[in-house]
Amino acid sequence: MNFIKSVFLILFMILFISCSNNKNDSEKFDIVPVDSTKSFAVLGYCVPAPENSMNVKYAIVNKTIAESNFDYNNINYYYRASKNLDELLVFYNNLKEYKKNTDEELNIEIIIQTNDKNEYIAYWNVDGIYYSLYSKEDKDIDDLSFILMRNKAL
Repeated sequence: MNFIKSVFLILFMILFISCSNNKNDSEKFDIVPVDSTKSFAVLGYCVPAPENSMNVKYAIVNKTIAESNFDYNNINYYYRASKNLDELLVFYNNLKEYKKNTDEELNIEIIIQTNDKNEYIAYWNVDGIYYSLYSKEDKDIDDLSFILMRNKAL
């Protein structure tokens, strides 16, 4: 009987520790869904989904990041903005440079990085606000990041 109690206690402790670790990971990001881009007014920057997007969802993350999640040309994207680049890059691990593009007319550089999971993140700065675009596919991230950057810069 003691053996069964010991095994039960050990299993309970493992389950408790596992749940505690998962809770800490999920608490890393405080995600508050919002109804529209109007809710981003409190932040002072906005990330509207591009025209013709589908399945659009908006959120404020960690009280400082404006986020839109949408499908565009059958690819899912996360478009985010923050005053702090590190806040945007914290979502990704093991980033390495993939390529850089520069809009010659506006003199704005878009940096695209990838990671071990073959995920892609493009980011740029317009008027002191950092923007990022994330996708699991490389297919249209160049073109869409240029469109989104120019929408902010012009």
